[in-house]
Amino acid sequence: MLTLAELKRRAAKEGIPSAIIEKDYVLSVALNTIADSTLSQCLVFKGGTAIRMAYFKEARFSEDLDFTVLKLSRDEVFDDLGKLLSEKTIESISFQKPVEEKTVAGLKVSIKYSGPLLHPQRILFDFSFRDNLVSEPVKKQLINNYGLDERSINVLGIEELFAEKIHALGNRAAPRDLYDVWFLFCKGIIPDKETVRKKFAYYNEKFDLHNLRLMIPKIQTGWRNDLRQVMPSVPSMEQLSKEVLDKLRKLHLGNDNVTSDTPGSYNPRYS
Repeated sequence: MLTLAELKRRAAKEGIPSAIIEKDYVLSVALNTIADSTLSQCLVFKGGTAIRMAYFKEARFSEDLDFTVLKLSRDEVFDDLGKLLSEKTIESISFQKPVEEKTVAGLKVSIKYSGPLLHPQRILFDFSFRDNLVSEPVKKQLINNYGLDERSINVLGIEELFAEKIHALGNRAAPRDLYDVWFLFCKGIIPDKETVRKKFAYYNEKFDLHNLRLMIPKIQTGWRNDLRQVMPSVPSMEQLSKEVLDKLRKLHLGNDNVTSDTPGSYNPRYS
């Protein structure tokens, strides 16, 4: 259990607002609860939070949990999530009833909570039902930053997670996507070119470095405001973007044709 004193100590040490530390703890509690349930057998953890909670504990903080859903309907996921968290107190966190948020695709759920700070906040869950997995997920032990019980969960492989981040970067002007791509490059992760191409091919798209260059000024607009809450020191976007564009250019992602295998050909073995 994270006490108020420990939360404030961590916030001071990390250089991060107390509310973000509390939310990171709540996300960890919620994820541990899901990982310890049968629902986890039909989920694949992904996104920026997966980078931090399954691969690199020094990654930026995050504010939601992203999953790909296997073999469950929207209603089943919503109901199962409610059974796990609705109006329950877990590790000193009091969760309220899940609320379905409006979204153009998939399922987005918010749950309000009260923790050590006693200021109600909410966490978001984003569930995708797209059949676009390229490779078999990996079973990873979750990084334990708060002394919770050890748990493992199905996670998108790091190369495929990287490919999804590159696709997201090429389609929306989100500072966190650019930062995450840079972070993974800095960790020595090399994206698999074929996996990247398949991620774009699922949407009948191709990676376009020129279009990405044109998006950089738009990303610059929200750079500091978006990142200053989730890391102690925001890096220079000018240098960071140059490094990312140079590394992506050297990968030659726009060349060659995608093979006949398409996303969705992976046959999940979970039930």
